[in-house]
Parts: sequence; C-alpha cells; structure tokens
Amino acid sequence: LGWRLRVEVHRATSFSGAIVVEDLDRIVVDARWVQADACGPHLEGCPLWVREPLAAWLDERFTEARSFRYRVDGSDRAQLQVQRV
Repeated sequence: LGWRLRVEVHRATSFSGAIVVEDLDRIVVDARWVQADACGPHLEGCPLWVREPLAAWLDERFTEARSFRYRVDGSDRAQLQVQRV
C-alpha cells in the first residue's frame, strides 16, 4: 500500500470536550475518550500496529520512549500480512 506511518503519543492526565477527527485518509474507524483501565476490550479489533504498542503500555505503564516496528505486506487492506520486525 506504500504506507509509512509514524506515531507520536502524548498521555493526557485529564480531558474534556468532544473529539474532532479530521481524517483525510479515512483510516480512523473509531475515536472516543476511554479510561486507561478500560481500554483492553476496545483493542480487540485493532490492527497489530495499533493494538500491540498500546497494550504494552497498558500492561507496563512505561515512561521511556519505545519503538515498535512492523512490516506490512499486501496491496489491499483485507489481504494485509503484518509481522513485527
């Protein structure tokens, strides 16, 4: 698919208001405020490159930077093959 994704995450200790998603690529399928301890079930249908880093943080609550790299092969979202490298 020619994707090259980079994610930078900032943890909020409090929040208010509505979420506004401006997703020009149309890859965001859901967005909501969720308490950290309640995130697990929301990750079940997520792609590996979303689920694994967030699940690791939820499990370990690390504070140092971490790197997660994946190889994604395929030309159609339904046929993707993903492996961590």
